[in-house]
Amino acid sequence: MKHKLFFLIFTCLWLGVLFIGCTPTIRTVEVTRIVPQTVVVTQVIPQMVQVNITNTPEPTKTVDLSPTRTPTPKWTPAFTETPVTIWLLTPGMDILSKTNRPNIEKFVSETYIKTYLVMTYGESSFTDGKIFCGYVPLGIENDGRALKAYLNILCEEYYQSDQEIKKGTGLGLPVVLHIEVRDGQYRIIKSSRSTNDYGHYLNSNFPGSIRSLIDAPFNPGGEPNTLTAASQEMSRVMKQEVKAYFGK
Repeated sequence: MKHKLFFLIFTCLWLGVLFIGCTPTIRTVEVTRIVPQTVVVTQVIPQMVQVNITNTPEPTKTVDLSPTRTPTPKWTPAFTETPVTIWLLTPGMDILSKTNRPNIEKFVSETYIKTYLVMTYGESSFTDGKIFCGYVPLGIENDGRALKAYLNILCEEYYQSDQEIKKGTGLGLPVVLHIEVRDGQYRIIKSSRSTNDYGHYLNSNFPGSIRSLIDAPFNPGGEPNTLTAASQEMSRVMKQEVKAYFGK
């Protein structure tokens, strides 16, 4: 019985050793797998944001303490710096006489008229010549809307040579100035003068009462008439202006 038990145990041990020797050894190997990672790069694009800022200044409070005035329309003629006062026109004729000188200067200034005559009728023959103009108002005619000023004018050129004042080109004749109201002021619109036929020019442009002043420079007694006397005074004033200009 003991032998059988011993044999059974021995057999079991032998089978056990045999089983262990024939069973393959299983080794566990840890393998680390590197998985490539996808790197997502987010590009930040800056955005330009335009912001319009409007600065609204605070309203300026202005206190006007000056008295209220109604603006008067003004027009300054090209040849004068002084505006001319407007006078109401009464239709009629104002003629030169011994006791009356037509007051054209209440419509257009003397400076304006003289400068207009220099620019329109003045003739210069010398480089340093200076033109001076004077006028005698023979009459003023108006129809309530526009004026006609009849003038006898004298324009002469003066220049200095060898310390002396000498005359150059000169012109003397009757002219008609056409004056109208423009932009609130009287203005010389145009003028007319004789070109070829002097007699026809006078008859066509001058009333008979003014033509009589021009045609008869002297009275029957030999004395200068009103126009001649006024022209002599005009020449005297021009000479004073010439001396003042050249410093004489």
